[in-house]
Amino acid sequence: MAEMHSSERTQPRSCVVPGEVTDNIIDYLHDDTNALRAGALVSRAWLPSCQHHLFSTTFCQLTQPGRGLTDFLAWLAIARYAAAQISTLIIDGDLNVETSEARPKVYIQDVVDALEPLTSLVDLTIGSITLFPRHHTNQVSHPPTHRTLGTFTIGLAATFDNTSGPISQILSLFSEVEHLVVGDLECMWTPDIATAPSLGDVSPAHHTAQVTRSLSIVSATPTEKWTGYQGVVDLCRHSEPKWQLKELLLAFQRVAFYSETLGRLLPDFGTSLTRLSVQLPM
Repeated sequence: MAEMHSSERTQPRSCVVPGEVTDNIIDYLHDDTNALRAGALVSRAWLPSCQHHLFSTTFCQLTQPGRGLTDFLAWLAIARYAAAQISTLIIDGDLNVETSEARPKVYIQDVVDALEPLTSLVDLTIGSITLFPRHHTNQVSHPPTHRTLGTFTIGLAATFDNTSGPISQILSLFSEVEHLVVGDLECMWTPDIATAPSLGDVSPAHHTAQVTRSLSIVSATPTEKWTGYQGVVDLCRHSEPKWQLKELLLAFQRVAFYSETLGRLLPDFGTSLTRLSVQLPM
């Protein structure tokens, strides 16, 4: 009998940690990449939560070798498990570059291809780049799968021909955006958007995203060249179906921009707006 008891004491016992405890541990490590990588190897039960925190926010830092959109697509082809985990994608150039000619080029078809496998995408940010037409010369254009977004942010962006055509194209990739945030844009508004030279074989006027909640326009520079947001104002006013804006945030460095923008937007959205926020320059 004593031997039987001794044998029972030496047998290994497994310890099953409740799932909510495991999730709390992994959530605590959400910004510790090395710990998450190690945690992903602990057990199959830990793997999904670790992958979620590792890939939920993904950066394409275009000025770093191996971090461009083409590299991103090549990585997704290998790490297919990561695509469904990405909820926020940030496509970013170099904030310190002053001229549009020196910023990384981004072709809209490359953005289409990058978004296609991201079935859980909620937020998209594009900044510090120069937008080019829908596709490279001789490249086959694949129509986008229109999707909804929680937040779409675009800023410090220029266009290759100084028109707002590529901005309209990028907005046409989505059927609905809850929050649209527009920063400094270096381009001129093209009134007849359907015939803009940058549009190529696509007219985005019929597919512009429906902004369902808020529009934020933030211009951090006082110079005239960064007034491309005016094109978004016109797009907002003339979109069909009409945007149902409930919140409007304006933050400019020049007081004159406020009266101009409010004078154009309030007649169209004064009845639907429930919140107006104006941040005056210091």
